[in-house]
Amino acid sequence: MIRNSFSDDTEALCYLVEGRDYALLIDSILGMGNLKAFCETQTDKPVILANTHAHSDHFGGNFFFDSCYMPHRNIGFFQNSINGVKKQQLIEMAKERARDEYRDLIQPDEIFTDWFPMKVYPLYDGDVFELGDRKIEVIEVGGHTAGSVVLIDPLTRITYSSNSCNGNTLLEFPNSLPIISYMRALLHLKENQNN
Repeated sequence: MIRNSFSDDTEALCYLVEGRDYALLIDSILGMGNLKAFCETQTDKPVILANTHAHSDHFGGNFFFDSCYMPHRNIGFFQNSINGVKKQQLIEMAKERARDEYRDLIQPDEIFTDWFPMKVYPLYDGDVFELGDRKIEVIEVGGHTAGSVVLIDPLTRITYSSNSCNGNTLLEFPNSLPIISYMRALLHLKENQNN
């Protein structure tokens, strides 16, 4: 688990799951720091990036990577969200959100980058990431966003649910689904519980 301790106003987390051949980074949090470089200090495996949904506190670090996997129903929202966001805007946002003890340390250096169009591969319900000696399964659980996904490691029985299933699953965003759709998605997740 990787947590951004830079700011108190987000609970966004990401996870680096290592297999024999590949490592899977689940989400990339805020983008305030070079997450790719950090991951390379944690594993010598090639890192695959998968986003659980298209909100900036989960894809902000994408732009240090060459590509990402994104729920297919979130790709358009993602592409619209990143259009024209520049490094200087991110620095100002970081200064606004940073803890007091970090605010004066923020410099326009290589830990910030412009948000730019990148290669995005669609994620679908039932997709599987093959990491060598372990597989991570994708289950679509739309609600928080239309195409939010949960990733499941059947080997360890760990579920990486992000904002799809937690004590603070919000359904109030423009790309959220109605509560009845979210309920159906949770039932779909439950159907996969025994896998």
